Amino acid sequence: MFWAIAVMTPASSDSAYATGTDCIKYFDARFIGDLLADDGTRVAAGSIAADAKMVAALEAASGEVESAALKGARYRVADLQAMTGMSLSLLKRTVCRLAIGALLWRRNPTGPKPEMLADEEERLQALQMGIRIFGFEETQDAGSGSEVVDQAVTQADVSRTVTGQACRMFNTSLNEVR
Repeated sequence: MFWAIAVMTPASSDSAYATGTDCIKYFDARFIGDLLADDGTRVAAGSIAADAKMVAALEAASGEVESAALKGARYRVADLQAMTGMSLSLLKRTVCRLAIGALLWRRNPTGPKPEMLADEEERLQALQMGIRIFGFEETQDAGSGSEVVDQAVTQADVSRTVTGQACRMFNTSLNEVR
């Protein structure tokens, strides 16, 4: 007997949401060039955007943003691609910080997670839960109504609970548990 397995339809952008050139706006080009250099020779500012490690880090970081946005069910890939204005700037900065954080961790993979990377992962969790949003009229009410039990309860409070820890372990949001 043969079982038919349906192939899922990918929902992902073909390109990163930020470029190496965008990252130079947020970080010193010399710092990025040193992170990308494995042989001690700094990658020149003009070569950062095309560097394979930079492109890979930006693509993975974009995937992290997509994952959080899609998991929270507030955004589609097309929404992320259509961003403009301040939300686009926030998206690019988030992707760049995740990418640079990953490149930092690449330098010292046995060390602690870079604080910048941990901060951005926390921001993505807040995005997924609707605590933080991108500027679309349709998401302005995210995190309000039945999704919020008590405004005085902070994200840190939730993450310390057994339910919060179980949500992280099973990769689900608190909203799905309720």
